[in-house]
Amino acid sequence: MVVARGHRAMCCHHALHGPPITMLGLSGGLVRGEGAGTPVTSLSMVATGRGAGILLAFLVAWLLMFAITTHAEGPELALRDQPIGSIVTYFSNKNGISPRLALKVMECESGGIQDTTSDMGLSHGIFQIQKSTWDRFTGEMGEKLDYDSPMDQAKVATWAMAHGHATEWSTFIAIMKGGKYSFYSRQLHRHFTVICKA
Repeated sequence: MVVARGHRAMCCHHALHGPPITMLGLSGGLVRGEGAGTPVTSLSMVATGRGAGILLAFLVAWLLMFAITTHAEGPELALRDQPIGSIVTYFSNKNGISPRLALKVMECESGGIQDTTSDMGLSHGIFQIQKSTWDRFTGEMGEKLDYDSPMDQAKVATWAMAHGHATEWSTFIAIMKGGKYSFYSRQLHRHFTVICKA
C-alpha cells in the first residue's frame, strides 16, 4: 500500500480489476493500491494533526452520549427489584404528580397486588387497568410495555394521571370527592359505590 498526503482515504477495492473505491476519511491521508488490478485488503489511515483531533472529538462525544444514556436507563433497570411503593413513588416523581395520591389510588384499587382482577375480569394489575385502556395509554406514550408488570403498570398509571386521565380511576374521583363516589357503569350495567379516602 502507498500512503500519500491528501484529503480522502481510499479503501475497500471491491473487485479484482478496476480503480479502487474512494471515500472520505478522517485521517487526511490518501490510500491506494500498489498496482493496477491489485485488491486493497486493509484500510490505512494517517492520524495526523486535524484528523487526530476530529477522531478524538468523536470519541469524547460518543463516550458522553453513552454515559448519559446509561445514567437515564439505570434507575429504571434497578427499580425492578424494589418494593412496589418505591416504584410508584419513583414514577410519580418522574411524571410530576403526588406520590401519596398515586399510592392511595393503587392501595384502593388492588392493595398493591399485581394479580388482582375486578370489573368481571376486565381490570387487572396494581392499578386495575383494562387491556383496551392500557393499549390506548401506551399508544399515546409511544412505548410497548408489559401489561403484567407491576413496574410498567406504575409507569403507565402515573403517566396517565399526569396527562389528564386521572378521572378514569373511580378511586381517584372518590378521593377528590372526600372519600366516596357512586356511579352507574354502562359497560358493566351496574351501580357501584367506591370508598377511597386520602
